[in-house]
Amino acid sequence: MIFLVKSSDKVTVYQVNFSLGKDVRIQCDCPAGVFGKICKHKIGLLLGEVGLLADSNQADFLMECIKKLDGSDILKVLNELNEGERQLSKIKKICEVKKKSLEKLLQGK
Repeated sequence: MIFLVKSSDKVTVYQVNFSLGKDVRIQCDCPAGVFGKICKHKIGLLLGEVGLLADSNQADFLMECIKKLDGSDILKVLNELNEGERQLSKIKKICEVKKKSLEKLLQGK
């Protein structure tokens, strides 16, 4: 199934191909995707972000594809990635606060 996905500029449309046979393949023709890299389009669709779809009529098909992946390593690793990114975001915020505190201390405040 090929999904048409909006880029961040809301003008360009990329194609994300879900091949859910014996081996799962998800490919995107965006600049990162053409090199086989993970991209926000693949992740977004796997997360069920139907707002990314350029054609809203594809939303039901997307949800069907995701449902077929229930219990798969793909969704397991995706959830682990999301949790890691949440933790990283928290740590970055803590580091920014500590940098500001250090900055004030170094300025004698």
